[in-house]
Amino acid sequence: MQKTLSKLPKFAAVFAMALVSWGCTHSPAQKENPSHFAETPKADNRLRSDDVIEVRVVGEEEISGEYRVGPDGNIQFPFAGSLRIAGLLVEEVHELITSRLREEYLRNPQVAIHVKEWNSRRLAVLGEVNK
Repeated sequence: MQKTLSKLPKFAAVFAMALVSWGCTHSPAQKENPSHFAETPKADNRLRSDDVIEVRVVGEEEISGEYRVGPDGNIQFPFAGSLRIAGLLVEEVHELITSRLREEYLRNPQVAIHVKEWNSRRLAVLGEVNK
């Protein structure tokens, strides 16, 4: 155990030197090229397991509230049952809940959905962080 910990600073120094040398091999023109940003893909705003949405149904406070996407990708929504929403965009979830409520419970449901927590997008940083 003690030998492993003593090698850690050496590894960090070698890793830092590798990053610096890699950065030096790329031309500054490549870094300043604005077209590089145009090629960046758009963020994927699909819901995933452990995300939390807030659903508000006008005039129906008892079914309005926060719902966490389960590990199976579903939420349990009153009067609509189990809804698979993992992999769907917020707009698609809105359409799904509205149509289910219209079929089963309400004549003209007015539904608003807001993502409260993007828990599936949390990032863990291991090691020492300055800022």
